[in-house]
Amino acid sequence: MANPEEQIAAQLLSSKSLPVSAAWLSNFIDSTAHQRNVPLSALTQTALFRILASDFRDSLSTRTPSSLLPVDVLDPTVQERRLQSLIPVQVLDIEDIGASLWSQVEAIERVERGEAIRGREIVRTINVDADPEQNAEYRWESYFCAARNGK
Repeated sequence: MANPEEQIAAQLLSSKSLPVSAAWLSNFIDSTAHQRNVPLSALTQTALFRILASDFRDSLSTRTPSSLLPVDVLDPTVQERRLQSLIPVQVLDIEDIGASLWSQVEAIERVERGEAIRGREIVRTINVDADPEQNAEYRWESYFCAARNGK
C-alpha cells in the first residue's frame, strides 16, 4: 500500500490537476503527524485548502514542463498559443475597470458606515446585533433624510 504522501499527491493530481511539490507535501504530513487517526480524505482536503491558500511557487511542483506556462508567455509578438495540458495559475489581484478608483473607495466607505444605495437614495442599513438605541437613532436619521427629500 502506498504511503499517505503518495496517495494525497495522486489524489490532488487526478482530481484537481495540482502537481504537489514533494518537499511541501512532506512538510504538510510532518505538521499533521501529531493528529492520529485522521482519515486520508480529511488530510487530502486539508492539503488542498492549504495549497490554495499558499503561494503556488512553494506548494506546487515545477519539475514537469507541461505543468508550467511557456517561457515566452509574456512575449507581446505571440498572438495565440494553445496549451497542451491543464496549468494551474494563481490570481493575485482583480481590478474593477468598470468603476473609477474614487467610486470604489466611496463604496467601501458606504459599507463601513452601514449604508446602501437604492436608485438615487442612500439607505442606512440596521445592524440587528447592535444596540437598540443605536438602531432607533438610525431609523430617525433615515426618516429625517427622507423627509428632507420630500418622501
